[in-house]
Amino acid sequence: MWRAGRGALAVWLAALASQTLSAGCGKDQELALLPASSDSGVGGDTGSGGSGGSGGCTGSEQCSGETQYCNTSEGRCVRCLNASHCNDPEKACSPAGECGLKCATESQCTAEGEHCDLGTGTCVECRNDADCSSEPERPHCYSGKCGECADDADCSKHCAVDRHECVECLTDGHCDAGMTCNVDEGHCVTN
Repeated sequence: MWRAGRGALAVWLAALASQTLSAGCGKDQELALLPASSDSGVGGDTGSGGSGGSGGCTGSEQCSGETQYCNTSEGRCVRCLNASHCNDPEKACSPAGECGLKCATESQCTAEGEHCDLGTGTCVECRNDADCSSEPERPHCYSGKCGECADDADCSKHCAVDRHECVECLTDGHCDAGMTCNVDEGHCVTN
């Protein structure tokens, strides 16, 4: 009996969260409903807007400064989760969690060299990999930005998935003896 009640409550809460968040930035419902993955945010401390921590953020109370909201699906602090966080009627929340120019057509973004993400109504660097074709070092589109990698298979060593960048290390365990990982820059340094 208790399990059925908990299941119904979970479904109701998920539906409520989806309705509440979909009014903001379009794709935000995923942010609140998906748990942080085990490999998300493995590049540095996100608490003050860093570049991803070894567990990342799990709630906005762990974030501060310009990146005061936690994108729990990626385990990183971002500027916004929905348009209301942007505090500017000319801006909306992009898939990357940044406040960007609002748009309804592609032509509204071309002056900035960007594309209109119709799902969120924001100007973004890319909507798909084809939009990154002029970026040979960053050929893949992730959350509206061109990047190098989605996982370690795309790199010679490791992928810092929070910023989609190939790096030498994500943890001290990736470095030789007597060295530690500078997680913010993704390379090993001598102790």
